[in-house]
Amino acid sequence: MIATRRTIPPQGRASGRSRRAPDPGIARHATGTTMIDLQPHLGTPIEGRNGQFYYRGDESRVGLYEYYLAGIRHGALASWTATLARRARELARRGVRYHVVVVPGAHVACPEDLPDDLRGRIKAPFPVLRAALAGTDGVRLHYALPDLVPGDADPGDPILHRTYRRNDTHWTEYGAYRNYLTVCRAIARDLDVRVVEPADVTFATKQAFGDLSILRQPEGQPETIPLAVIRGRHRAHTVSRNTTVLRNRVIRTRSDTAPATAALIFHDSYATAQAKFWARSFGRTTFAGVTHRVYLDAVERERPDVVISIMAEHRLFEWPNDHDHWTFADDFESDCRSPAGRRTADVMVLYRQQKVAAAADAAAGIAAERGFGAYHARVAAQALVGAHRFEDALAMAMTALSLDRDSPSNLWMAAYAALYAGKPQDALTLATWAAGAEPHHGAWTELLASILIGLGRREDAALVLERAVAVIDDDPALWRLAAEMREAGGRPGPARQARAMAEALTSQETVAARAFAA
Repeated sequence: MIATRRTIPPQGRASGRSRRAPDPGIARHATGTTMIDLQPHLGTPIEGRNGQFYYRGDESRVGLYEYYLAGIRHGALASWTATLARRARELARRGVRYHVVVVPGAHVACPEDLPDDLRGRIKAPFPVLRAALAGTDGVRLHYALPDLVPGDADPGDPILHRTYRRNDTHWTEYGAYRNYLTVCRAIARDLDVRVVEPADVTFATKQAFGDLSILRQPEGQPETIPLAVIRGRHRAHTVSRNTTVLRNRVIRTRSDTAPATAALIFHDSYATAQAKFWARSFGRTTFAGVTHRVYLDAVERERPDVVISIMAEHRLFEWPNDHDHWTFADDFESDCRSPAGRRTADVMVLYRQQKVAAAADAAAGIAAERGFGAYHARVAAQALVGAHRFEDALAMAMTALSLDRDSPSNLWMAAYAALYAGKPQDALTLATWAAGAEPHHGAWTELLASILIGLGRREDAALVLERAVAVIDDDPALWRLAAEMREAGGRPGPARQARAMAEALTSQETVAARAFAA
């Protein structure tokens, strides 16, 4: 068997917990579907002035609170800069326009109500990213802050309602609409869209609790929030929807009052308040969230005229994950409602909690469950590899592949399992097919190059990697491998350059600290 440091299977703690026992990290959806419980990740809200609450994040680890104080890390900034530029190149090559909407959190949008110990200390990451991307072709950045703050508003367009929630982590529908109007008008300069103009929208009010108020003990009070009502001459209807175990949801809508222009919107929860407007602006709209990734396989299939990323500003403190080894079909169109789907949901939640042995045990007998398909086999194979049950993993991975031979995710999983089952030549063949199926995805190419290196085919690995980093320049794993191959090929200068790229994309040093040191 060939194993390198690049292909070590994921490790996890063994767990004696029965797969049917309750677990604090697992929530059960109303449909009976197992889902990941987000409440532990919200943390205790920070109480500010005038009834304003601020999201803290998971208090068991370094999180949002600390990031806002320290500022964006250099590796995250470099990764977002490279990833957004690569996305724009790939989308432009397909004739697709790309717009990125970044929505500030209350820490930035409501600074006047911050508690005294936080006032003047918040370091917003977007201005740093905007400066880093200056001059980059194809990336149209939209910062929502001017649409939310009275001081930045156009005197001819005064802010009439509250734009940000006091007891919730999100903006109001009024704030969301103001930003929609700005962005949609910008898109309309290049594409045929129907803008939902102010004359077509009125705002009612209601009392509402928020995701921060319900975490207080005792529970906080409701607040009055504005709700948008759109006049009937703008229409849209839902064609299909699917929700998965990871709380991902894909919704496809149609509008017979909008032009035939198609939009693909990757978003997080901030898009919830905007969706009604976007659905009425395009003839065909696909919403995919929660994610800050752009799935090129979805772009190939949906064939949109425009791709829009809508994301919270605090996502910039994290690293982008465009080269994760799951496809759009895995993350958004998978079944978790059938008996096989519900069993797979249990496996996935346990696996994400790093309870790998329990996840593998939960996968036992899954093929006999009603509704069993390629995705269920793919997830089971992942859990079995993590538990070092390589022969079982390979059998399950090949089952997934037999049910869906076109999926690069299934090819990757079969190659991964074959490698650890001691069948490197089979792994090489499968990994080659995966990389060929989606050549602009780093995970598939990384595995292929690693297998070639393990087989001693360094020249072939070097060729694969040089071609890859020329177009996938935002994946540090590829740069590390390229540095190794350049060094082995007697090219120390280019090797240093590759190592520098990998280090830049992974640096934990904050931008503020680096600037201070300079």
